[in-house]
Amino acid sequence: MDEALDLPRRLLVAQRINTDPGLRAQVQGLRALRSTIRVHAERYTAPARLTMRTREVGTPRTPKRALVAAIEWHRWFEWRPLAMGLSIAAVAASGLNLLLWQPQHTEHLMQAAISTHLQATSGQRLVDFASSDRRELEPWLAARLSFAAPVAVPNRAEVALVGGRVDNLEGRSVAALVYRLREHLVDTFIWPTSDGDTAISTASLRGFNVSHWSHAGLRYCVVSDLPRSQLVSFAVGLERGSEEP
Repeated sequence: MDEALDLPRRLLVAQRINTDPGLRAQVQGLRALRSTIRVHAERYTAPARLTMRTREVGTPRTPKRALVAAIEWHRWFEWRPLAMGLSIAAVAASGLNLLLWQPQHTEHLMQAAISTHLQATSGQRLVDFASSDRRELEPWLAARLSFAAPVAVPNRAEVALVGGRVDNLEGRSVAALVYRLREHLVDTFIWPTSDGDTAISTASLRGFNVSHWSHAGLRYCVVSDLPRSQLVSFAVGLERGSEEP
């Protein structure tokens, strides 16, 4: 932000920011905060009479009461711009916190999804109900959850539905649908959300790719070691399949 790094370090930081959406959002937020303070912070010029009185402070001819009054007025004018600046900074920071909270929360969610996927695919508990028939799996999930999770299968010949389970993600009960795409396993987590519809977003973390989006009051999070382009294609097919009646 203050351009204090030397060129090699600056290039390394720039490269990391370009590949990390969370860091990129933080930098953008800090730049917005700095611009807001520079543009909107109030600045004041002391009145000529006050300037003259403060210059006289400390001389033997200045009466004690006048001296005290001059100091108090000087302090008041000195602190007012700072107070206004801090107020603006506080408002901007609250907006910045909202700006930063979303990417940070999303990253925590993706990290939790990856950890849950690892636990399941390590052989501990891949599915609770093994079935490739969505008409069997949907009512099984509905009986164990407080919402109806649609079971969609992307329209691709190499995708097979393995089954499902009820899992826990960041303290909430979610539907977990398990698919197999050739030698890769894909976990799809579904839960209710109050967010509006959002487009598919994909990130790479810890050697896995994660796609997430919202649609029709439900949040979807797909995790796999599939190559990024293939996972995006899978997520698009899953989203389209979930829109079918």
